Amino acid sequence: MFGFAQNLQGLNKDFEGFVNESQMQRNPNGFPRNNNYWSLISDGNWNDSNIWMNGGLKANAIPPLNANILIPRGRIITVNQNITVLNFFNKGTLITDGTGRTITVNGDFISTGATNLSTSNAFHNLVLNGVNNFIQSSLFATGTNSTVVYNANTTKNILPLSYRNLTLNSFIGNYIFNNGMSVSGLLQGNFNGSNAKVVIENISTLNINNITTSNGYIINNSNIYVSNGLDLEFGNAGTMSYTNSNIYLITNNQNFRARNGGALGANIIIDSITATRINDGNDSNHSGFFDGVSASSILDNRGIINYQNATAPMGTGDLQTNNAANTFRYNRAGAQDVKAGTYRTIEFGGSGAKRLLGNVVINVTAGGSQSTTGSATVDLNGFTITTI
Repeated sequence: MFGFAQNLQGLNKDFEGFVNESQMQRNPNGFPRNNNYWSLISDGNWNDSNIWMNGGLKANAIPPLNANILIPRGRIITVNQNITVLNFFNKGTLITDGTGRTITVNGDFISTGATNLSTSNAFHNLVLNGVNNFIQSSLFATGTNSTVVYNANTTKNILPLSYRNLTLNSFIGNYIFNNGMSVSGLLQGNFNGSNAKVVIENISTLNINNITTSNGYIINNSNIYVSNGLDLEFGNAGTMSYTNSNIYLITNNQNFRARNGGALGANIIIDSITATRINDGNDSNHSGFFDGVSASSILDNRGIINYQNATAPMGTGDLQTNNAANTFRYNRAGAQDVKAGTYRTIEFGGSGAKRLLGNVVINVTAGGSQSTTGSATVDLNGFTITTI
């Protein structure tokens, strides 16, 4: 028993001031007041009953569902099964084995030690259900297939880490991003509450590989750089609200769309050769502007775009609007400039003068047309609208 008492004494010293980062109740020794805390006697696999102690005594068992876990400095725990715990405090090393594992933490996850989800590049999941989380970014390894999942019914800060895949689920609260984070895989948002959104503020550079969301984003004073495909899916008339921010599409042939009346209140900068807007059978509303960074930047419209910005789209680069099932609507409530070129179907709507910046050609042979609705007027500005 003396050895176990020494282990407990050393464990207490190791975690002194550490578990205080949690919002749990504590006893005078610095441990959670709940006696259901488990720690390691030695390194090993999670399902090895010989490595665990509970309450300072050898447990001869593995932690039960919703246990509190304390991994001291210098110890290594290998998660070789799916686990669900209440609070997880790690100063040692947490690693997963070669099979995809899911680690679910219902309370706080505080890790100043190593958190390694990269073993064998398996599909590991770290599910964070609590509000108070910390992961040492320099000791966080994701591999090529791991996913960190945040679940929240309240506003929650996203830890500034380099994620592979990041999933955000929310019924009520917003997710707030912080400087220093990136997503090299898929950023997916599943928001069941009408007011739940991702909030990205004051981030100079956020690199993301892929985005989907069912509701929307609030992005202020930030620049978002997206590579390898942008798939924006807004349900419930979700919006992307922008202030002083831009989305940069930085690789070729990227896709973006809005569903169910969703709107992109975003400036889309095409820092690549081609960006393709998917034809998904729904209108896509854009109050931000489209632009390119060079003459080789192309916006290839494959659907119905309601363009509601005063500035003509693609002032730099090419706007391709002569594809099948293509409709481009200039329908801002106010004056707009109109990009020169060949359109399949062009509609002038909203209100105010729609001023041509060059000759416009309508491909009626392919079934295209021109129309004017609302109180909008067309200002030829010395140019022509003709048909082919």
